[in-house]
Amino acid sequence: SSQFFSILRLNTDGSLDSTFGTAGKVQTLMSGQSFPYSIAIQLDGKILMGGYVLNNPNGYDFALVRYMPDGALDTSFGVNGIVVTTITTFYNDAIRKVLIQNDGKIVVVGNEADQTAGSRIAMVRYLNNGAIDTTFATNGMYISNFYGGSFDAALQVDSKIVVSGYSYQIDKNVFSVFRYNTNGTLDSDFVTSNVSFPFNGTSSNASFALLIQPDNKILAAGENGVDEPCQVVFGAMVRINPGTLSNEAFTKVKTAVYPNPTNGKVFFDNSVNHYESVSSYNYLGQKLASKKLDFSSNESFDTNSFSKGVYLLKFEKENANEVVKI
Repeated sequence: SSQFFSILRLNTDGSLDSTFGTAGKVQTLMSGQSFPYSIAIQLDGKILMGGYVLNNPNGYDFALVRYMPDGALDTSFGVNGIVVTTITTFYNDAIRKVLIQNDGKIVVVGNEADQTAGSRIAMVRYLNNGAIDTTFATNGMYISNFYGGSFDAALQVDSKIVVSGYSYQIDKNVFSVFRYNTNGTLDSDFVTSNVSFPFNGTSSNASFALLIQPDNKILAAGENGVDEPCQVVFGAMVRINPGTLSNEAFTKVKTAVYPNPTNGKVFFDNSVNHYESVSSYNYLGQKLASKKLDFSSNESFDTNSFSKGVYLLKFEKENANEVVKI
C-alpha cells in the first residue's frame, strides 16, 4: 500500500551514506500506490528508478523518477523529476527494467495488460529531459502483438535491446528471450525475433534474469515448472549465440582494463577500438582526469591520486564511447 519510491545509499562497509538524501535515505511521494522494480545510474551520476504508480481509476501506469547524485529530485526531468506514462488506459502497466543508451536516451522495458487482462511486453524511449522520443517504435512506444511478459533486459554492444521473460503459447507460459532493433522493432535476424525454450515445463516457465557476456553471448536464467505428480519448479539457464550483429558490433571489442581492482595504474589495449581519449569520473559524475590516447596495445591510465572506491573510465572517439567500472 506504499505511495513512495524509496532509496537507500550505503557506504562500502554497509553503513548509511549521510551525504545522500536525509541520513542516507530518500522517499518520493507518488500520486498513488507505487512500486519500483529497476534502478540505473547515468554517467553524470544522476539516478533513474522505474516501476509503476496507481493512476486512479485507470490501473497502474509506467513511473520513472530521476534524482540528482545527492538524492534530490531532478526538476529538469519530466514534472519535478517524475514522468508517468499511460500505455493502456484502464489497465495495468509497469516498468521492469531501466536502460541507458550510449547517447543518453533512456529505454524502459516492462509490461501492459489489455482488456482481456493478458500481458504484453511494452517499451518506451525517453529523451534526456523525460520527453517521449517519438522516433522509437510507434510514437515512442512499443507494445508486442503477442501475449507475454518481461522481467529483465540489457543492451548489446550494438545497442540492440535483449529482453528476458515469457511468451504465452497454446496453454502455458514458455521461457523466452526477445531481441529488438534500436528503433524499437523486433529483430527478425534473431531466430524469428525471439527464442523460446519449452524444456519439459508444463506450468510456470520464464526467464527472470539476463546478462550480456563480453563476447556478446546472451545468458538467461529463470525457472521451469512441472505440474505432475505435484508442482515442482526447477532452475533453468541457457546461453544464446548473439546471431547477426552490425559490422561495427563485430569489430568492436569490449575494452578490458587490468588489474581491476587496481592499486595505482590500469592498462588496456587500444589497438582495435582506436579510442581518442579516456576520462575518469567519480559516482557523483565529477570528471577527475583525462588523457589523450594513441592506438597502442599497451595503453595505461594513472589512478594513484584517487581515493579507494569505485570509479568510471569513459573511452571516447567520434560518434562512439564506452564506460568501464574500476
